[in-house]
Amino acid sequence: MLTKEDISNLKETNSSEIGNLVKNLRDGASINFILENLGYLPANFDGDFLYTLLNHPQAQVRLNAVKILENLVKKLTLLLFLIYTNQRVTLQ
Repeated sequence: MLTKEDISNLKETNSSEIGNLVKNLRDGASINFILENLGYLPANFDGDFLYTLLNHPQAQVRLNAVKILENLVKKLTLLLFLIYTNQRVTLQ
């Protein structure tokens, strides 16, 4: 069984391994434990595995996947905004 510390270490060192772990789990409670304990996501976090969870039979797993995807999209949107505004300032 993974601990919160294990999840934290994995997301910092090898986030794609989290996707491999989740892919091999069938128990919704175990998947939710991992998703709920991801916490702050580093910029290089590999969240591709989350899209497959959107079809999971358990609603709570789907909800947790959506929440994390939303967080990743917000970071990407902020990054794109900062890049855009920086380019506008330098072009003027």
